[in-house]
Amino acid sequence: MCNRFNIFHKLLIAAGIALLVATVALVAPVKAITWGEPDTDNFFSYVGAMVVDWPVYGLGQFCSGTLIAPTVFVNAGHCNALLQEEIAAGRLEQEMIKISFSPDNIYDPTSWIAVDRLITHPLYGSGLDGDNVYDVGLVILAEPVELPFARLPDLGFLDALHRDGVLRDGPERAEFIAVGYGQAIEWPQAARVDNGPGRWYVESGYQALTHSLLILFKNSNFDYGGTCYGDSGGPTFFEYDGELWLVGIHSMSNATCTAISFDYRTDLAVTLDFVAGNLP
Repeated sequence: MCNRFNIFHKLLIAAGIALLVATVALVAPVKAITWGEPDTDNFFSYVGAMVVDWPVYGLGQFCSGTLIAPTVFVNAGHCNALLQEEIAAGRLEQEMIKISFSPDNIYDPTSWIAVDRLITHPLYGSGLDGDNVYDVGLVILAEPVELPFARLPDLGFLDALHRDGVLRDGPERAEFIAVGYGQAIEWPQAARVDNGPGRWYVESGYQALTHSLLILFKNSNFDYGGTCYGDSGGPTFFEYDGELWLVGIHSMSNATCTAISFDYRTDLAVTLDFVAGNLP
């Protein structure tokens, strides 16, 4: 990785930061980490994976997410909506869904935590408000987890950074950290390959900000990576003023996972109100 990533990596340490499944056809929007590094030191210990034991396809990693309270795991609305649809249709049981925070082997059953409830934003899939797809969900865990929590930003956090000139595009673009579980890209064929059962992270560059989305730039020629198949629901972090903030939830990517990715913003009223209204 580039030197600036190593510098950013040290900032994370100083700050105390200690699906892919055979059912890809079922979960086409889900994306994972490309050109990244394994989180071998467990810096992002509060980032976990959803592990599903599909009746037909068997055990596999589904989506990613982030612990924000002892029993609250924030992820993407499209992840939960699909699982809820499968449960309602009788093709899946909630007991078949587990959460693992293992940095290197989410298939170790000793790392699994049972799920109490899946909650999808009530407006997800409504088609309202243009590109504001309300792509946020929560998993309420059956038991509390003794791990650090990720911090959500205040309302309008990214807008304020944009107004202040902190979020820049081009040669001096702002840099973010994407974290998750899933696939990578292998050149020269640009084929997607399995990253294995562990957590990965990578630096992405700022591209643009819309009223609901944070758009990130990923291009290996510029030493940037990003999300691909397997990372939906996982976090994007931004280091600012000595703190690491969970500013985005992985939502979509271009089909080849090589150009841009789209994160649903966490600094929106619709996101923050939804989360606050479902905290224990």
